[in-house]
Amino acid sequence: MKYDITLTLKSFSNKVHGMVQIQFQCTESTSEITLHAFPQFLVVEHALLENRLLDENEPLEFPFTNTTRQTLTFKLKDELIESHVYYLSIWYSTRFNTHRNGMIKNKDMISKTLWIHTLLEPRYARTIFPCFDEPKYRASFKLEIWLEGKWADESITALSATPSKTTSWNSNLTIWEFDPTPPIPPYIFSFSVGKFESYCEAATEVNDEVCLWRLHNRNDWNATAAVIVEQIRKYQRAMIEYLGVEPKARLHVMIVPTKLRGMENHGLLIVNENLYFDFKNKEKFNTFMKTLYHELAHQWFGNLVTMEFWDHVWLAEGFTTFLSRTRPIVFDSVWDMSILPIVDKSWALNLPDIAYTKASSILEMLSSIIGEDKLKLALQAYVKRYQYKAATTEDFLEIVLEITRALDALKFLKSWLYTSSMPLVFIDYDHHNQTFTLSQVGRMIKLVDNRWFVPVWTECLAGSKPETLHWITPAEPLVLSLEDVTGTNSTDAVAFNRNRSVYYQISYRY
Repeated sequence: MKYDITLTLKSFSNKVHGMVQIQFQCTESTSEITLHAFPQFLVVEHALLENRLLDENEPLEFPFTNTTRQTLTFKLKDELIESHVYYLSIWYSTRFNTHRNGMIKNKDMISKTLWIHTLLEPRYARTIFPCFDEPKYRASFKLEIWLEGKWADESITALSATPSKTTSWNSNLTIWEFDPTPPIPPYIFSFSVGKFESYCEAATEVNDEVCLWRLHNRNDWNATAAVIVEQIRKYQRAMIEYLGVEPKARLHVMIVPTKLRGMENHGLLIVNENLYFDFKNKEKFNTFMKTLYHELAHQWFGNLVTMEFWDHVWLAEGFTTFLSRTRPIVFDSVWDMSILPIVDKSWALNLPDIAYTKASSILEMLSSIIGEDKLKLALQAYVKRYQYKAATTEDFLEIVLEITRALDALKFLKSWLYTSSMPLVFIDYDHHNQTFTLSQVGRMIKLVDNRWFVPVWTECLAGSKPETLHWITPAEPLVLSLEDVTGTNSTDAVAFNRNRSVYYQISYRY
């Protein structure tokens, strides 16, 4: 599938005129075409359907709009022919958004100039052009931007995921044409327009070009920009070596004021300007780089391999959080009050914090269960098998089982991904029988009956017994004898989960 998009942006108007031509292949005969379109934004003016193989075209009637589902449907006179390629051209108008998503017109508080950027995750591409706005519908995007009025000035730059060429027709019109993207999901398509300045380091035999962009009229940034570029290249090389796959995307990063910490737009990553640092503030430097690493990791998880739908968003956010933080990852699960599981269709409306925190901690626990080497093999297999495709949670679970042949690991993942909340583990000690009993309940009161496969590591501090992995299962508590755990008769020698990162609380009742 291919999108050819033309947008006319006028500095003196909030209205945007657009034309999109969608090239698609019909997979089964149908007499209607349904696209996503945000009815509060998009107004269709006219549309044309072409079958160039048969040299046929059909002007389409005004589409039926479903405001609840945010779709528009074109009724066709003749059915589409299976396997034929069609070209659907739609002329329409839309407008800028004033909120955190969509096509946003901003006023820079420092330079006092207007600039534009897009944030389309999870379902805001449909505010800019009619499209198949779900992650699984990967497509190539070719963008052309017509800038009129003050935005036609030579000081204005348009940015997107790919290289561009510029034609200045007169003082009132400049056209920016961008090369087509590789197949990507709609939510990581992006562009930006404004007065920008850049810091770029050219490609070498071992490094790709890296460019940083920011709004003009800022302080000198050459020293810090050079450090950022160095860190980008270092992280990029490490990830390519770790996963064995190159993401095939430009390393261009916008450091701009935005309402998100960052965004993984293909070929034009965003990091919030408010996170920008100076060398005197190590904490701010670490926060900035952690966010940047997270967005860089999305080149593989989310961009190269895309979740089929938003219920599987942890495959993007959990993996990138896991691969962008210092290991082992330690999260304070006491603040997690979520009552929905990690895999849930409601995440199409709002991305949950647990897709980042809880999901990455589950991967940290999985690493402890199967070992770092096997987890690395699983991630490599996942990226190689599903690059340029959409994947589900079950696809990843299948790979984990293939690599590890460990049913316990599979049961662990399923219980933690599909069960709401988290366990509260109680450890009781029977002095008479010299046994530990480890039991679990759901941490949230309304989910107290939920159960998980809970990994527990025991270790004898006296050194007489090595660290051992045990399981509390949903069916029954775990009972351990003091002798088996320690080889001694002292409970003081027992350590639970020492040097292990787990996403549950323990209550010691002895």
